Amino acid sequence: MKIDIGVEVGISETEGFRVAVLGQSGSGKSYLAAVIVEEALRQGIPIVVIDVEGEWYTLKQKFPVLVVGRDVPLDLESAELYSEYPLKGVSIVIDLASADASDLEARDFFMKFTEKLFQLETEHRRTLLLVVEEAEVFAPQMATKGERSSLVVANKIAKRGRKRGIHSVWITQRPASLSKDILSQCNVYLVGKMTLQRDLKAVEPYIGSIVKSLPTLSPGEFFLVHEGKVARFRTKERETPHGADTPFQLFSNPPELEGILEEIKERILKMRKDREEERSEVEKLKEEMKKLEAQLEE
Repeated sequence: MKIDIGVEVGISETEGFRVAVLGQSGSGKSYLAAVIVEEALRQGIPIVVIDVEGEWYTLKQKFPVLVVGRDVPLDLESAELYSEYPLKGVSIVIDLASADASDLEARDFFMKFTEKLFQLETEHRRTLLLVVEEAEVFAPQMATKGERSSLVVANKIAKRGRKRGIHSVWITQRPASLSKDILSQCNVYLVGKMTLQRDLKAVEPYIGSIVKSLPTLSPGEFFLVHEGKVARFRTKERETPHGADTPFQLFSNPPELEGILEEIKERILKMRKDREEERSEVEKLKEEMKKLEAQLEE
């Protein structure tokens, strides 16, 4: 895979593409990540974006991308369902903001979605690009008991995804809070402006002495560190609008996505109906148990 982000980056299939995009708020890291995604889409590589802020829908302006949470409902209990479609060549954005998901709900969805994606890729090995915004939410360095499940699967994707065709991009403004296991598995570091000492200290083992220059960078300026090579560059202009700076717009779907949209909607409705029936059966059983207990007490 070769991508042009303002500087050309070439990665062999055997090496895999595991990228850390790091920088404080306003450094331009999401913009840079979008340039990477646009490059992948132009090359026919399906993409999956875990979108925490609801800003990636603007990809639809130019590319055939399915936005879960806008084009079809985001059912937080149906994570495994959505993971099937990238292997069919469908690029998707998971808009977690559309469901107003808490961090706990977001982590649970991420864990189930990526675990199923990993299983499917183990069987089929189709090349795709997984992009994780606010990566520290899903793979924290100091994980509590409730955070470990998503951390485990995130580490598995970073360590073992390459052999299954999963390239990955991990984006964070808080590298000190992101799992060191994720950072150490990356082979490309794109690092923008940072000023907090704890974050500078966290990235220094991976980028060396250039850490001293990070506070001097302007928005859109980054260092590329790859295979011992260092290049300072300015991100090239992206083709689609930046969602954070763009009022919400409705984009039409290309014909090839219409059938998939209807299929997903029907499957979600069926799954919801099945869950309701299952819950109803459970409630009936509980009522019967109460009656039996009352009879035994008599």
